[in-house]
Amino acid sequence: AVVAGNIALVGISYDAQYQGGLTDRLVEMVKSRVEAMDKTITAVHVTDDEAIMNKIDQLRESLNNGQITFEELQTQVLDIGSSITGGGNAMVSQPQTNTGA
Repeated sequence: AVVAGNIALVGISYDAQYQGGLTDRLVEMVKSRVEAMDKTITAVHVTDDEAIMNKIDQLRESLNNGQITFEELQTQVLDIGSSITGGGNAMVSQPQTNTGA
């Protein structure tokens, strides 16, 4: 799992006995557990997709090794979260300026 600000990315792997896959009930259980552990988390993205879990693992390694800036972390968390929820590329909100045109 990786947490950045109020967003958590959680990868789920199963033991050999579990055959159910990622159900809505399982997702809600994980979300509830994460939110109970840290009240500041408002978005929990849960996946069992191997490719996305690998991205989460790589991101966690970069964090542990101090090889990523906060801006890079934020962008990657938004991108991964968007891919988990089925969206396209995440849009990072940037301040807008009004040129008066």
